[in-house]
This record gives sequence, structure tokens and C-alpha cells, in this order.
Amino acid sequence: MIETSPARPPVRRRFTGARWREETTLNDDVYRPLRHSDCAEVARHYNRNLVERDPIWCGGGSKYDGNRVWLHRLVLMARGRGRLVDQVHERNGRVISYFAGYATGDRVTFSFGVVDLDLPDPLDTWRRDVARLFASTLRTGAREFRIRASSDRAWFVEWMEREVGMERMADRNIWVADRAVIASHVDALAKAASGHRTGDRVTMEVHSEPPLLTAPQGSSRHQGPAASPTRPAVSSAAGSG
Repeated sequence: MIETSPARPPVRRRFTGARWREETTLNDDVYRPLRHSDCAEVARHYNRNLVERDPIWCGGGSKYDGNRVWLHRLVLMARGRGRLVDQVHERNGRVISYFAGYATGDRVTFSFGVVDLDLPDPLDTWRRDVARLFASTLRTGAREFRIRASSDRAWFVEWMEREVGMERMADRNIWVADRAVIASHVDALAKAASGHRTGDRVTMEVHSEPPLLTAPQGSSRHQGPAASPTRPAVSSAAGSG
């Protein structure tokens, strides 16, 4: 006779952010979590921005190495109690962007972001990849979005305020937006980019997982879309902090 144990009552599992940890492949592009082997390349992108005349993200701070990038990831995991929110964009084996943050309750806080400045379109890559990450966090039910930066001397400040519609907290390098603002931004960018192509690669698809940024006037590299006509213009997406 086979003995069976009594049925266990249903268990309500706590959300761990697992859907943020998935890998997605589109054409030659792979979106996935950070690996330790990526860290040296991420650090190189970060340090390159430090010496730029017009930095995209935080222009202050000290240099990173691979170990510091990985340590920052561990800190984010601790702050989110395991709910790390990160995204590496890899193309043909090359890391071209990385964004990271953590979730607590229904709030998501981003505090690290880099893009490969050797790309022909680093700002557009930033826009697309942040929007993709925003879209994925929206699908998990996030209701408040924050970007914490170590400096406000960079292009991403205007991008956050004018393009995304985030508002700065008084006397702090933290920008905040609710779910409706982020969803509107992601949707508007997806619609604007629908059907646009670069070579054979679709830049973005509507209702997929879209893009983000804006540039200081007079900069040839920092050219981005104008502020949304439905929101007033207001100033990292992610800088280290």
C-alpha cells in the first residue's frame, strides 16, 4: 500500500522579479541579465563617459573597474532583497548598453546606466534600451519609477525631464514618475518608431518593448526628439549612485 501525505494548502509565493531575469533574442541583439564576464566592458563604457566634454550620464565620480561593477550589482540586490532589475544589450558578442536598479514593493529605482559611445547612435540606443526596460517593469506591475544619480551634469537630466516627463525631488539627484507617465512615454516612442528601420533591423515595434533621451542645444551628437506636446517641458537615466 502506498502512503500519501495530506495535500498541502496552496502557497502564495512572493514575487521575486524573475521576469526581469529572462533572456530575449531579436535578430542580432540579445537582452539578458549581467554576467561577471561583462563587467570589464561595462567599466570601460563608464570610464569613457567620464572624459567626454558632453557626458551622456553622470559626468562626475571616480573610475570603475570590473570588480566595482559587479559589487554595485550585489549592492542593488541587497537593496531590493534579491529583486534586481537589470538589462544587458549584447550585439554580436559585444555589450552595447547596461542598465540596472532594484525593486521594493511597487517602486523601481534605477541607479546605473551606460552605453557604448563608439556606436553611431549612442543616444538612440540609450532611448530604445531604457524604454525596453521600462516596458518590462511596467508589465510586472511597477507603479513608481525613480532614477537616482550621482551627478546632474549630463545630457540624461534633460532627457529625463523633457522626454520622459520625470520630476526632480527637491535638493536631491533623484527623479520620479508614476506609472501613467512612464507608460505614456513608452507608448509614444513605440508608435513614433513603428515601421522605422535601420538597414534590415527594425528599430522598434509597437506594443513590443521600446526606447529613450534629449540633448543640450548646440550639441551635434546629443540630438533627440522634442518634448512631448502633451507634457510640459521640465532635467540621470541612470547614472551610478
